[in-house]
Amino acid sequence: MSSCMLLEHFDIAAPAPGDGPGEEWLAGYRTGLDEGRAAAEAAQADRSLAMAQILADLDFTFREAQAQVMARLEPLFRILADQVVPSLLQQTLGVAVVAEILDAARRDAGGPLEIGLSPADHDAVATALTLLPAARVSLREDGRLGPGQVMLRGGAGTTSLDLARLGREVTSALDALASDMKGKEANG
Repeated sequence: MSSCMLLEHFDIAAPAPGDGPGEEWLAGYRTGLDEGRAAAEAAQADRSLAMAQILADLDFTFREAQAQVMARLEPLFRILADQVVPSLLQQTLGVAVVAEILDAARRDAGGPLEIGLSPADHDAVATALTLLPAARVSLREDGRLGPGQVMLRGGAGTTSLDLARLGREVTSALDALASDMKGKEANG
């Protein structure tokens, strides 16, 4: 009992020479394909050009907006530099001195500290020292020191604070920022 399997043949036979599209059809197909590619390339070039124009417009709009924002911020920078920073430094002088005294006391445990300061700052520092009732601190007015300048002397050495210099540096930085933005605004 033998059985024989019959398998179907799936090989593709080569087309007969006259079975495919004619030369006329192939020429039309190539012409249409070339025209379609040319149209697609032209459309892509148009889209690229339009995108480049949009990006240029956005860049100009961004610079214009940035210049307007900075122009409106300049008065704020002026107020900060001319009024807020000096007032803030004057109000924080006592706090800064107290912080330095605490550091000096840690370094030189138990020794007395002498604070040399401008006569104009005496009241602010004396008020802040009430926060340290147990500290052995003496205040000495020094006419050589300007407002915002303090010298702390103790057994470990001398420490100086110059909040006036800090205020000048902050003011200078704000002025530089404002003038830099003016330059960018003028130059586009």
